[in-house]
Amino acid sequence: MTEAAFRKCDLCQRKRLTASVTFKRNVSYFFGRHETVFSGRVCLSCMTRRFVGFEIVTLIGTWWGIIGLILGPIFIVTNLFEYLGGSFDIGRAAAKFHKSKSSANMIRTVTTTDETIVSDFAELMATGNLTPDAFYDVWVLPHPKEDILLAIEREILREPLDARVEWLAVGARFLPSFQPGIGPQPLSWLGADLAKLQRSTPNVSEQFKMLAHSPDRERTNHFFAVMETESNQIQARIDAVLRLRRARLPPNASDRAGHTSRSS
Repeated sequence: MTEAAFRKCDLCQRKRLTASVTFKRNVSYFFGRHETVFSGRVCLSCMTRRFVGFEIVTLIGTWWGIIGLILGPIFIVTNLFEYLGGSFDIGRAAAKFHKSKSSANMIRTVTTTDETIVSDFAELMATGNLTPDAFYDVWVLPHPKEDILLAIEREILREPLDARVEWLAVGARFLPSFQPGIGPQPLSWLGADLAKLQRSTPNVSEQFKMLAHSPDRERTNHFFAVMETESNQIQARIDAVLRLRRARLPPNASDRAGHTSRSS
């Protein structure tokens, strides 16, 4: 897996922070199977959609053949690690970019309040204590979630550099992982901590049985539904702000800003 970079996504063709990932899926028949491999450099949104799609297809269709019984669990686990690695790469690149721009003391028209809110959120994401495959309680956030989202929206409108706009948009997409009612301990998307599960039992089939009967499965499904709804709402808001920003920019202003950021 290569380091995340600001370039065009292979799927949506938009210029965003991207990372290289490879996902595999398997559908088995009684006397055959069909394997699909996706490999490309994609943004976080496209990465999430492709990961979820491949995992669902494999979870449903891999069990109807002997080879699928072996390969399916391997693909599911390796896809998960690919997704986590890609998400971490994009998150680290975004935090690194924000830190470099702050240390350069760039002159921009911003309000102190929005700058502080966004910086506090960036510091939280850069600590390395949070993983992209778990839910966290909203009290973990340094400010109310709506305040963070509003600050991100206003910063996007003010920001002349496309690279930092992408960083802001990526940060907003992580907000649905913070939900009320999670409690002091993070809630894994799988319903159980995969690393602990692998240490307790090396048998992959047993791991999936334990995941399927996890007492947190019902809570996880509930928060997944909440996250999906909120993610769509946040994405719609970010898309609206991006359209407004483009409408406010003079012709070729975005290109000039991108050239300036590459030259600096």
